[in-house]
Amino acid sequence: MGYSGVDIVLHPEKGPMVLEINAQPGLQIQLCNVTGLRRRLNKIEDLEVRDIEHGVKIAKALFAERFASRVAVEEGIKTVGVWEKVKVVSEKGEKIEVQAKLDTGAWKTSIDKDLAERLNLSGKNNILWTKFYKSGLGKEKRKVINLSFYLAGGKINTTASVANREGLRTPLIIGRRDLVGFLVKPGGI
Repeated sequence: MGYSGVDIVLHPEKGPMVLEINAQPGLQIQLCNVTGLRRRLNKIEDLEVRDIEHGVKIAKALFAERFASRVAVEEGIKTVGVWEKVKVVSEKGEKIEVQAKLDTGAWKTSIDKDLAERLNLSGKNNILWTKFYKSGLGKEKRKVINLSFYLAGGKINTTASVANREGLRTPLIIGRRDLVGFLVKPGGI
């Protein structure tokens, strides 16, 4: 792969056939929604897929482009504070208002395990996978779930890790991955 890449298929009657030769080979140039293929393959390496429906949920969570976020950026940037009230959507579609911290130092969103359970979001049908995370609280195994919430009037569909946030200021941390189209203004609670 250092000099060229050759795409070859094995034809059932004719044997090996060359489809094309690439002058700049490598998985990183295979871009899908502005993300390299190698990075996407690394995300799914150890995931266990229970069934087709579960596999589709994982694919949507990992590979779907955040189109709504791009539209929001094109419409203009909304200014929000570090501490915001958001409405989290429960399994039944109810919107529950909670205090959230918009944490530009965190990449992903995280929800308190008790809140996730109360809203029926940590049930088997909504768990995408489990993963070890390192945080200020140490290294722990966490569930990753689908999560929808409203921030500044816009709906955000994302994935969130489920963590023990007991004793912390907010039950929800919104990471910078979900803050596209927002300007976070520093300030107190």
